[in-house]
Amino acid sequence: MNLKLYDTLTREKRDFVPLDPKRVRMYVCGPTVYDFAHIGNARPVIVFDVLFRVLRHLYGAEDVKYVRNITDVDDKINARAAERGISIRELTETTYKNFKEDVAALGCLAPTVEPRATEHIEEMKVLIERLVASGNAYVAEDHVLFAVATMPDYGKLARRPLDGWDPSRTAFAGAAMLTPREHQVLAQIVGCASNKVAATKLGISRRTVEIHRAHIMQKLGAKNSVDLMRIVMSRTPEDNPHQLSA
Repeated sequence: MNLKLYDTLTREKRDFVPLDPKRVRMYVCGPTVYDFAHIGNARPVIVFDVLFRVLRHLYGAEDVKYVRNITDVDDKINARAAERGISIRELTETTYKNFKEDVAALGCLAPTVEPRATEHIEEMKVLIERLVASGNAYVAEDHVLFAVATMPDYGKLARRPLDGWDPSRTAFAGAAMLTPREHQVLAQIVGCASNKVAATKLGISRRTVEIHRAHIMQKLGAKNSVDLMRIVMSRTPEDNPHQLSA
């Protein structure tokens, strides 16, 4: 029996050929444990459970390794813990326990390994420092952002090229309160004609763009969209306390 999987890059079904039939590995992005799982969270759990079972059937249960990470450090986690007045560890432990119970209720197999983000911070730092040193990432307002312009094929998988987007426009002084994702959204809001176009380029829904826009405006003190543009586009300290860096 040949297993065929859909290849997002080529947009076609292709034969699955493992690098090592005696060591088949599958990595899946797991939950960010700050709240109860919803039906959308269940979909990837079930989909990859089916794939895990098929791989075990074809290559043997002992020769398939399924890794699903647990994101237990995140801005949302910090905010939710502060909101509830509990420790981050207490929040993530409780939420992770709820997630495991929900997944078990769906009848899904447990992954081989479930690494926690907090257990691999040092390895992450090494990788990030390597990216910065190679010029593939840069520091902006205490955040490290991926320098997408250094990757010629960026956007190829989603078939959404950069189209001249200049990520440096997002690194403006006084905007340290924005998250890296909000910097990306802001760059598209400024450069696109509408939320719909920005949503298409970002690969998210128009509603999500609108939510990000509202949060960004609140953080920057913008009264409306025109004021937001004035804050972002103005380059004189007198006119704009959130001056763009050169």
